[in-house]
Amino acid sequence: MNDSTKSSNKYDMKGLEDLACTIPEVSGCRFVAGKDGKIAEIHVVTESAKEPRLVSRDIQSLLRVKADLDLDFRKISVTRSVPKAPDGGKVEAIPTNQPGAEFPPDFEGDLEEVIVETDEAPRVLFSSLSVTHARSRVMAEVTLSMEQRHEVGEFEAADTGDGHLTAVIQATLQAMFQLFQPELSFDLPQFQILTFGRERVMVVYLSAIAGREFRSYIGSALIRQDIQQTAVLATLSALNRVSSCWEEQASLDFEIV
Repeated sequence: MNDSTKSSNKYDMKGLEDLACTIPEVSGCRFVAGKDGKIAEIHVVTESAKEPRLVSRDIQSLLRVKADLDLDFRKISVTRSVPKAPDGGKVEAIPTNQPGAEFPPDFEGDLEEVIVETDEAPRVLFSSLSVTHARSRVMAEVTLSMEQRHEVGEFEAADTGDGHLTAVIQATLQAMFQLFQPELSFDLPQFQILTFGRERVMVVYLSAIAGREFRSYIGSALIRQDIQQTAVLATLSALNRVSSCWEEQASLDFEIV
């Protein structure tokens, strides 16, 4: 019986948190209920060197056996607390074996959030971008890849400053729709460029309707060089976590005879 059909109130949230904290590697956790009263999110803190994905699996197994709850791993986020050395010196980096989530050797922070991923959830990667101009219009073509697949999205907009970025974001969405069937109806994207210290950041906001439910997605990326490529990366930042829940679109293979 999974958590979509079983009420989460067999144990109250405090009881579930106490249960999860019986795992030696878990130093703290919080269970968050959705509007339906069922478990929507689980936030876990660990100070152990054990891989976050293994801590997540331990929590899944414990809840399955002790509470009869079969939870999706995507509901569990694991945060590693890295204590400073008692003498005020630096602590050595703790490897996470998570791509892009390793601690730098000189890391002195307190918390590091690690997104728990498995081989079941391949990430969508940016491959290429082409932007052409003709007769006051701009055409953007974005190529995304996922494992061995490559899909191209296209979108045309007015040849203005905002039109360029709108076309790029929309083309990125179209490429995503070639890879997945999200069953969502997206509204026009919004974006904004913000400044934090010395860094410029692009934030992309996406809104969508799923049946009668309104959903929002936000992604961001640092502007290093090409602002149009940054728009692609910020859009992927907004969707890469949730796209693992979408059904994959069947690829179209053509044979020339």
